Amino acid sequence: MGRLRLVFAAFVLALTAHWASAQNSSVLLMDADAVYQRSVFAAFLRQPLEDRRVALAQENADLVAELEAEELALTEQRPTMVPADFQDAARAFDEKAKRTRQEQDRKELDIQQGLATVRRQFFVQIQPVVAEIMQERGASLVLENSSVLYGLPSVNITDAAIARIDAAFARAQASQQNQPAETSTDP
Repeated sequence: MGRLRLVFAAFVLALTAHWASAQNSSVLLMDADAVYQRSVFAAFLRQPLEDRRVALAQENADLVAELEAEELALTEQRPTMVPADFQDAARAFDEKAKRTRQEQDRKELDIQQGLATVRRQFFVQIQPVVAEIMQERGASLVLENSSVLYGLPSVNITDAAIARIDAAFARAQASQQNQPAETSTDP
């Protein structure tokens, strides 16, 4: 029984030493999705594409209504049309609907690719901020939080990264607003 207490005491001491050294851990954790979703800077970068997505959704709704009305009109005209003419009109309508769907799908794909590009650019642009946190904490590595089974809360820099990224963005915005407007020499 005494040996078990000694092992337990050694375990507690090792755990305490580990907790004490957590602030100077060479490995930090960060939730990249949370940083990207919660950062004001990331939202600013995404906004033009999100606006395009909203506009595309409205455009899609308008096109669906237009195509439904056209299909209904064609269906109502069917009894008065020669069968061959109706077949030609139905084929033309189907081609138009297919072409419209492909064009809209292409637009959605462009937006998705744009969002993926913005995400990559965001993480490139925030590297100096993350590197600064790493340097302050004596870390040589930042791991994605979701890939770690257990980690001390003190090594998770997600909130600190968001705060610093957004503070740097706010400073950049303020600096840009404080610059005098360029005067144009064009007539």
